[in-house]
Amino acid sequence: MKITDVLTALETDEYRNILNSSTDTILRIKRSVLSSLNISSHVRMNYLQKLEEYKFIDRINELRMGECVRVISLNSVANIALHNGAIICDIKFTDKGSIIICKNFCHRHFSFKMEECLVFQKLSYQEKIILNALDHLAFEDENASESVNSSDSEDSYSDSETASPSKYNASKLK
Repeated sequence: MKITDVLTALETDEYRNILNSSTDTILRIKRSVLSSLNISSHVRMNYLQKLEEYKFIDRINELRMGECVRVISLNSVANIALHNGAIICDIKFTDKGSIIICKNFCHRHFSFKMEECLVFQKLSYQEKIILNALDHLAFEDENASESVNSSDSEDSYSDSETASPSKYNASKLK
């Protein structure tokens, strides 16, 4: 990972929404969404594996043209399935709702209503770079705070061991 890639990714406004996220957050959201479905834990784990490089999209403004999406239709509760990937070609706003028009890899077009589906969008290269940088910074912050806390506790332990009660009381009296 190059620092120039990180800086380039951060300069564009379309990736601002990922700045408040992390790999763990994205995974927790996907787990939560899939847990709300009436599917077995085996199927849930299978879906999580297939959606490893995807993020859950709940707002239409997060969808980007030309990006790959996978969809779970909520129309039939008995037949909940993760559909194969497709590329977003168009987004239409109608009286019936937001309609997403996609093209699958067999060059067939299909559409779905955003309100009737769970949508997962594949993370772009830039989003992956940003997430890796954010995860790395969070890991460094975590380690830095742990080392500060451990050194503070070591200092207080060593101070209490070396200071005799009479010296402490005598210094307080002065």
